[in-house]
Amino acid sequence: MTLHKLLILIGVFVSAAAAAAQKSAPPTPPPPRIAAIDAAFDTMLAGLGSRPSPAGLSVIDGTEVVHQNLRGGLAVDAPMPIASASKWLAVATILSVVDEGLLELDVPVAEYVVELDRPDKRTMTLRQCMSCTAGWSGFLLGEQPGWGSDEFAVAAGAARVRTAPGAAFRYGGVTFQIAAIAAERVTGKDWHTLFAERIASPLGMTATKFAAMRPFGADPGTTRLPAVAGGAFSTLADYTKFVQMLLGDGDFAGRCVLSPESVALMLSDQVAAAVDVRMPGDLGAGLGDVRYGLGTWLLRPEGTWLRACDPGAFGFTPWIDRDLGVGGVLAIRDRSARVLPRLAAVQAAVREACGPQTGR
Repeated sequence: MTLHKLLILIGVFVSAAAAAAQKSAPPTPPPPRIAAIDAAFDTMLAGLGSRPSPAGLSVIDGTEVVHQNLRGGLAVDAPMPIASASKWLAVATILSVVDEGLLELDVPVAEYVVELDRPDKRTMTLRQCMSCTAGWSGFLLGEQPGWGSDEFAVAAGAARVRTAPGAAFRYGGVTFQIAAIAAERVTGKDWHTLFAERIASPLGMTATKFAAMRPFGADPGTTRLPAVAGGAFSTLADYTKFVQMLLGDGDFAGRCVLSPESVALMLSDQVAAAVDVRMPGDLGAGLGDVRYGLGTWLLRPEGTWLRACDPGAFGFTPWIDRDLGVGGVLAIRDRSARVLPRLAAVQAAVREACGPQTGR
């Protein structure tokens, strides 16, 4: 055997041995604090049953995605209905129009939506519409499939309100739709275009669309009446970018999507102190003082630091712990009443992992 052939054989042997060693080497374990998040996530899913829905979790520290975990075959770009988590997207879109000076939060919304120029609705403001204090019940009776924004505005103008504007907190979607119509009218653009231009495109949220409420989920991205308070479909990847933007005070990858002032308004209490705020059903049980921002639940689980969150009825839940500047997105399809109590341990693990003891 010539020396040349011998060297070739030695090279082949060494390469094969290295490849085999690489295959047999155990994967590098995650850092202990990240492992604790994964353990809490797996415990949460186990508590949902032997065959929980596919699920994913993103953890954002500052504006950096520091961890992501997918379980049950969920793809990071798989669209799913996010229900009330739509409100964050809707409020951000509307606030971008406020930033431009085309809308004002404390001007009567009837100045933008003339159908509401009625004695019982004449004083309600855009701020009240997005903080669930405009006096409406949760749904507009008689809403029909195929309606557009104009039909909705006419019906809203004719409907009765439950309380005087500002007097009570009533969670629901009607007044978010009214605020969206105001944004459409002052810009001359439909909702799909507004959301795409102002939020989705700057953030690269290519799979996020608003669909109809009746029938639910119909015609995402094209429906004449996109259900802005509960009809969006999104993905873990897309919504993670949105939370990064909020944690960046409205900035994403060097681009200003929202002003810092609008982000602060969205994530701070916008309800008069004398007005009681309660989550639907028993979702607020054990969560301490519950308040509301603009489309945002504000919780104090330990009575001190503040958590902003926007859980959807199907379990999809984004959150931000404002004291630490950290947040997360849970992508899942299950009932929120089952998910939220179990999610608390995951959120606690995220706080532990991203808190000051890690060198922040």
